[in-house]
Amino acid sequence: MNYFFILGNHSALSLSELSVKIAGNWQIVNDAVVTLHYDGELAANLLESLGGTIKFGKIMGQFKKLDEVAEEDLAGYLLSLNQGDGKIHFGLSNYSSIVLDRSFGLQIKRRLQVAGRSARWVVGRDKVLSSVIVEQNHLLTKGKEIVFWRYNDYWQWGITIGVQPFKGLSARDYGRPARDDRSGMLPPKLAQIMINLAGLQPGDILLDPFCGSGTILQEAALLGASKVIGIDNAPQAIKNSQDNWAWFAQRWRVNTSAEFRLGEATKVSQILSSKINRIVTEPYLGPSRGPRNFPAIIKELEVLYSQALRDWRSVITKEGRVVMIWPIFLCGTKKYYVQPDISGWQTIEFSKLARQSWPQEYTPGGHLIYGRSRQTVWRAIVGLQPV
Repeated sequence: MNYFFILGNHSALSLSELSVKIAGNWQIVNDAVVTLHYDGELAANLLESLGGTIKFGKIMGQFKKLDEVAEEDLAGYLLSLNQGDGKIHFGLSNYSSIVLDRSFGLQIKRRLQVAGRSARWVVGRDKVLSSVIVEQNHLLTKGKEIVFWRYNDYWQWGITIGVQPFKGLSARDYGRPARDDRSGMLPPKLAQIMINLAGLQPGDILLDPFCGSGTILQEAALLGASKVIGIDNAPQAIKNSQDNWAWFAQRWRVNTSAEFRLGEATKVSQILSSKINRIVTEPYLGPSRGPRNFPAIIKELEVLYSQALRDWRSVITKEGRVVMIWPIFLCGTKKYYVQPDISGWQTIEFSKLARQSWPQEYTPGGHLIYGRSRQTVWRAIVGLQPV
C-alpha cells in the first residue's frame, strides 16, 4: 500500500519521527508531503501515537492535468463510496505551489448533482483544510478529503484516513490541574516526538530526571511504557507531577505505573536501584525572565548537563537512548548554542534523508531544531546513545 503523510511545521523533525516509528523507503515530495510504500495496512488511528504528523492517507492515483477527465474520475470515485441516497460530503486540499481554480471543486459538485446526488463541498480559508475542519465536518467518516500534490510532472492524489488528534492533545495540555505557565511547559505533541525518537517500545521503563509537571511521563504512558519515573529537585514540581498524573490516569485509563522522586538529575545513580533503557527530558533551560548574560548561562548549563550525562551513563542500558533538549538562545541575528561534554555517548542521526533535505533545521552540531521565528529561545532536540 502507498501512503502519504502531511508533515508539521518542522519538516525534518516530523520525518525523523516517522522514520524511527515506521521503517521503509521514504520519499520527499515537498516541505509538507512525504510518501511511503508499506507492506501492509496502517491503522486509521496511527496519528494518536505521532506528534509531528498532521494527516496521513492512501495514495489513490495520478492525473496529468486537473481537467474535465480528473473531475469526472473524482466524482465517480465519490459516487462509488456512497451507494445510498444521502448527501455526499467532500473537501479538497492542495499541497502544491500551483493555485487551483475554484471551478475545479464546483465542477466535481455539479457532476455529483447531475448524477442525482446532493453534494456538499467543504471549504476553508486556505488551500488546504486543517485537521479541525476535516474532523468536524466528518470527512473521515461520512465524507472524504481529497488531497493533491505535484510529483514528477503529475498531480498525485490520495484520500485522508487519519488526522492529528487535536482534541486529546489540547485536553492534556490545557486541561491539567497543575500548570506552571511562568516557567513554561513542554507541548504534549513535542513530548510524543521525543519519546518516539527515543525508540520507546511497549514494556519499556522511561525516566524523566527533570520531570517538571509530568508531560513526558503522561505521553510515555499513552505510548506503551510499562513504568515511568519522574525525578525533580523542586518539591512543587513533584507535587504538580503527582496531581497531573492522578488527573491523567482517571481520564485515560493507562496500565502504566508511575513513581515520583525528589532529587537531583545529576545524582540519578544514587536514586535508582535498576538500569533504565529510555531517558527523555527537557532539563532546566536557564532563566526565563529578566536580563540574561548568555555566555554565563551557557557555562552554567553546560556544567549541569555534563554532570547529568556523566551520571546517566552509569544507569542506561547498552541499547538505551537519551533524548533531551538543549536550549538555543537568540539575540538579534546571533545564536548561542549549549555544548556540554558528551564523553561516553554518541549522537544519533535519526534520518539522513531529513538532514540532507532540510539542513537549515539542524544546529551546527547536527541536532534537530524546534522553534518559531518570534521566540527568543529555541529547542535543540538531542539524541544520544552509549558507546
